[in-house]
Amino acid sequence: MKKSIDSQDFKIEKISIWVWKQDEKVELEVDKNLNFNFPKEKGEYLIEVDLLTDNGSAEYVGNIAIK
Repeated sequence: MKKSIDSQDFKIEKISIWVWKQDEKVELEVDKNLNFNFPKEKGEYLIEVDLLTDNGSAEYVGNIAIK
């Protein structure tokens, strides 16, 4: 499943995205258009997004379920 990051409030300078399943951490590839793909394997994941912008930095963490 392809997703993208879009922002009109700040310029994204760098973004890193990881998913965790149990003790395994996998970095997701983010292309130059800020698109990325969720894992294909079904299950529950923790997602971690690190943003560096022209307005500072932020980290987002949440749960996702791939069905």
